[in-house]
Amino acid sequence: MNHIQSIIFDMDGLMLDTEKLSMQSWMIAAEKFKVEFNKDVFLRMIGLNSKDIKTVLRKYIKNENQREAFYNCAWINYHKIITDNPIPVKPGLNELLDFLERHKISKAIATSSKSNMAERNLKSLGLYDRFTSVVTGDQIEHGKPDPEIYLKAVNKLGASPEQCVALEDSENGIRAANAAGTYAIMIPDLVVPSVEMHKLAYKIFDSINEFLVFFKTCRKIN
Repeated sequence: MNHIQSIIFDMDGLMLDTEKLSMQSWMIAAEKFKVEFNKDVFLRMIGLNSKDIKTVLRKYIKNENQREAFYNCAWINYHKIITDNPIPVKPGLNELLDFLERHKISKAIATSSKSNMAERNLKSLGLYDRFTSVVTGDQIEHGKPDPEIYLKAVNKLGASPEQCVALEDSENGIRAANAAGTYAIMIPDLVVPSVEMHKLAYKIFDSINEFLVFFKTCRKIN
């Protein structure tokens, strides 16, 4: 990987340990609205933007007004949770960012979250200014698994896809990164990698720290 110039990060579940908090917020809303909603449904939504999440919800809530109210309730719950509690950062993230900065490897974020949420969370943790660019779900027309968000991130970095590593925790993210032509690397959070992921991902690691060890070894630098 000596030719790699840039790393593109997913945010939720990869950098920030927020997926468990998000699932909690959806479960609270489901109990309130008496909606058939479980962990398997939530896992299907990981990596999707708001438009595609609502598409998934159509199967479970036919009434549009009820579906919108359920969606809004879940996000109100989530905002309250992350406002009342510090957002946990994934182990090894700051060490990886420090390493990339020491060796002048540029960084971007490609997240399905909306701009205001991504900016709020990243700034609260002092991470926002450490990235060249942040591409969000409301800045694109087609969300993950479409490659658009990764192609836009690659373009903002001034690189080519084959010069970029994409770090993802979700299956939809890996599909998007792979389709964009980057080195799609999976660091799973809540999702156990499927047979498809083992075929699509360039590598699968258990943690950011494990990826960093691999990346240092490939580049023969510390």
